Amino acid sequence: MANAESGDLGFLAAVLLEYGARSLQLYALQLAGYRALQRLRRRTFQHVLGQGAAFFDQRATGNLLTRTITDVEAVGEVLTFGIVGIAGDVFDITLILGAMAWLDLPLTGWSLLAAPGIVLLVNFFRRRLRFHATEIRRSMASASGFFQEALAGAKVVQLHGRQQTTLGEYH
Repeated sequence: MANAESGDLGFLAAVLLEYGARSLQLYALQLAGYRALQRLRRRTFQHVLGQGAAFFDQRATGNLLTRTITDVEAVGEVLTFGIVGIAGDVFDITLILGAMAWLDLPLTGWSLLAAPGIVLLVNFFRRRLRFHATEIRRSMASASGFFQEALAGAKVVQLHGRQQTTLGEYH
């Protein structure tokens, strides 16, 4: 009985240690990602401010604002979560495959035969989602640009009684 209890306590200690280590790792990587994201925001802002007048004549301010924010946030998500997730997943998959092989090598081999089909299926949906995500970002940038310009010219819109027309043009 005492041996089983010490084994249970050892397992609990290992789980708690693993949880603490992963939490610390996640915190450190997110902190590094956020700092990199802050530098990227500053550089992007500096780059946009350094453009000539023609650049701003050809682009809506709201569009620039939204594209800058959403694109930088997308990079930030990759930095803070994507890299951490991939590293953690590779580690987990390696441990799982090792345990599977140790328990039943032939069954592990048969299980891995499904891997190419799964990879193809995941890549199919990944490409479709990427296309839709790009379209959503473009649409959001366009809508935000229109919205920002309509707000900036709200007095003119009201003066000419074009609220309904402007609302109809908003998408």
